[in-house]
Amino acid sequence: LHLHLPEVVGEDILHRSATRTPTSHPVDIAPDSLLAKTMGATRVNTASWHHQAVKQLGTHLQAVAWAEDGTVEAIASPYATFLLAVQWHPELTADTDATQQALFDGLVRAAQSAQG
Repeated sequence: LHLHLPEVVGEDILHRSATRTPTSHPVDIAPDSLLAKTMGATRVNTASWHHQAVKQLGTHLQAVAWAEDGTVEAIASPYATFLLAVQWHPELTADTDATQQALFDGLVRAAQSAQG
């Protein structure tokens, strides 16, 4: 875990505002990833509110989205049917951004599919 992003990547991309409120920045998504398929996009704007981020991935996890400063913004597992973790807050913009709502819709579809 990077404990304090500004010390690692600087502050050209704000991952959290000085007032500790969400800020927006773009994230690039690996085109062949489950995240891109789920969101229907390879670049999205995010509601960001963090100052920590993944430093080293765990076993069987892969980075699938990045901020322009190289910060890992999402991870997935190719060994799971549906395992996505995003660093941003899609719940803050899902009502106005279909790509963010698509994360929740994808989770619901995966849960329904798992139930048979």
